[in-house]
This record gives sequence, structure tokens and C-alpha cells, in this order.
Amino acid sequence: MSRFLTGYSKWQGFTQRRVQRLQQDPDTALAEGDVVALDDSLIPHPFAKKIPFLAWLFDHSQKVYVWALNLVALHAVKESGVEYPLFFAFWRKPQEGIPAETKFDLALKILKDLRATLSAELRLWVSMDRWFFNKDFLLALESLNFDWVTKAKRNTVFYRRVPGPVPGSADRYVRVNARELLRQNYHFLVAASTSGLVSLALPNIFLMHYEPVPDAKGRKKRKKVFKPVAAVAVMRLKEDQTPEASLISQSPDEEPAATYKGAYLLISNRVDVPAQVVAAYQKRWRIELLFRNAKQELGLTKCHSTNENHVNAHVALLFTAETLIRFAQWEHNVKAGAEDAVTHGQVVKLLFRTRCALTTPSTSHSKSDVVQLYFHTAAQRFASLLDKYWPSRTGMGWYDPNQNWSVMPSSA
Repeated sequence: MSRFLTGYSKWQGFTQRRVQRLQQDPDTALAEGDVVALDDSLIPHPFAKKIPFLAWLFDHSQKVYVWALNLVALHAVKESGVEYPLFFAFWRKPQEGIPAETKFDLALKILKDLRATLSAELRLWVSMDRWFFNKDFLLALESLNFDWVTKAKRNTVFYRRVPGPVPGSADRYVRVNARELLRQNYHFLVAASTSGLVSLALPNIFLMHYEPVPDAKGRKKRKKVFKPVAAVAVMRLKEDQTPEASLISQSPDEEPAATYKGAYLLISNRVDVPAQVVAAYQKRWRIELLFRNAKQELGLTKCHSTNENHVNAHVALLFTAETLIRFAQWEHNVKAGAEDAVTHGQVVKLLFRTRCALTTPSTSHSKSDVVQLYFHTAAQRFASLLDKYWPSRTGMGWYDPNQNWSVMPSSA
């Protein structure tokens, strides 16, 4: 359907209204402590050259460079199990004379869009992989009242607070790297459990950053500031035990995660709730599943238009379909239980790709035509969903190509 909507250009506004509508329903509205997963994904187009946003990028799964689009997205994961995609943005490669936005800029932009649709006091987790670990970016998240959690990189520098050399002297901050912290506490992790996820909070860990402060003459200078962070050593994360994890490899320019004998270090600004740090990071993997399902079952890679507006329309409508699929899956599984639960692919097959028939039993004396839609019996399990959200009024009209006929041949 997006092929016929290239004349409409306000797709970010369309996405914003979708997110605003979701906040009006108690089942889908984001609440205190819910998680927003942040990540980017490549949409490969190896034989295309004129598609917008196309760039020569490193493919983590294939471990080669390919022509692809780089999509930055947010994905909501509620405590109840409801999840749905939020905002998105495409990274554009730098061009001569045009200021380029980094992926940090794009991520901050869509997070600001999310904050604009929510209450300023609502605190949410932003769960992301180690690529997004950037001190300026993390401080910007906190200024938007977001809590964050990510994995530590191998080159991340931490500081441990220790007492001064003599009683009454000021505390000192001793430099230590992430791998050393894991090595020192590895035996505690092993002793804590023999199977399943195990975690250990490490106290008195700080990150150092600089803040501009005026000196005596009014000139700005940089001052060291030690900020406490929650450092949690973990083993046997769910994302490290999935088959997809073995396909992911860092690019040559990406710093690997800090690890020691299978243990990793999670860091967050929430020093007061280390247990929630682990739970929030565990939900980061849901956005990886979003990208996988979108490519395999919803046709994320099937848009080959050279029209930039069409590319945005394709993703906006795909995210809308994914929202409906996820909600239908959640509502059915809550009522059906584990034995009759349906997967993402089954919802697509049984509800969105089910057979249906249209009839128009109009008569000469009727005031208006009636369109009757008959679903296949496979959609019966979603009857309550259709009954609840089927629109009371529908309209159909002819497509007018006068304004956007010029873009139709390249997009239809």
C-alpha cells in the first residue's frame, strides 16, 4: 500500500500520532519502569545504487561490507509483555557541503520525539548495545529523564573510590578497566550459581567526565567530575545463548565488549536498583527480534523505490502493521495460555494473510451499499480483537494521481 502513498510526506507525523494513540490505551501506554530498546540495523540492497540513504557499510552478520540502508529505531517493551516499535530514522552518509548527522544525533532526535509524546516525569529505561556508549550521549539521555543501561566496552575506563592514605583524608579514585573488575569478581559469580543467569553488583564504581566551569576571571575551564554508576557483572545473558548471537561480529572499527571467561559488565546510571539494571538490559534483545521479523515476515528489505518519501512510507506502515501483530499476539496469548500460544509468524499467517471474501448485497431501494467481509475460519481466534477495534465507519474512494503522478512510475 505504501507504493500509492508517495504523495503524502508527513510520515514522521504519522508515526507520532500512532505512538500518541497507543498512549491512550491502558494496555499499550508506557508506564514507569518500562523499557525502550534502542538499536540500528542494516537493510541490504547489494544491487541497488539509486535508493535513498544507501551507503557502503559493514554487515555484522555476513562480516563483509555491503550496500545498505542504516535504520535507527526505538522499540517499546512493557512489563506486561506488550511490545511495539516506536520512532525511526535513516542515517545519511556525509556529503560535501552538507552537515551530516551521526547515529547519536539520530538516536537523540527520535528519543526527543518520544519524550514529546509522554509526560516529562515518566521515567523509562533506554536499553542499548555497547556501540551507543558515549558519555555525552548518556548525559543527554539523563537530561531527558531517561535511565540507561548498556554493556561496557573493553576500553572503558572506570574509577574505584577508596579511602585516603591516612584517617580523615579525602577519598581517592583509582583507575581500573572493565576486564580487571570482572577478573577480580569472577569467583563470586561462579560460586553464586551453577546454571542460569547470575549477576553481582559492584559497589563504589565511577565514570569520569568533564564539566565546563568558570574560573576567577570568568573564563570557562574543564573540571573533572566523578559520577557514580551501577556496575553489574553478569554471566549467561539470554542474548549470548541465542543462535543469532553467534552471527554478530563487531566491525573492524568497533571496540569489542569487555569480557572475562564468559562474564560481561553492565553499566547504568541507576545505582539504587542493580537488579532492575539486569532485567532492563535483558529486554534489549527484543529489538533484534523486531528487525529479524520485519525482514523475514514483513518485507522490510523489499522496498526498492528511488523515492525518499516512499522509503519512509514503507517503514512507517510496516511499523504500524508490526504494532497490530504484536498486540494481537499478546492479547491472544494472555487468554489462551502457553499451550495454545501463537508466534509472530502465525499471527501474520492466520490474521493478516488469511483468505477473505467481499460481497455488496445492495438493492435498488437501499440508501447505500453494504460491504461484507468474510474471514477464513483461521481468524476465529482473533474474533474478540476484531470486534473490539473494528471501525464503526469505513470509507472508500478513488485515487487521484494529479499531484503525485510524476513519482508513481518509479514507485509503483
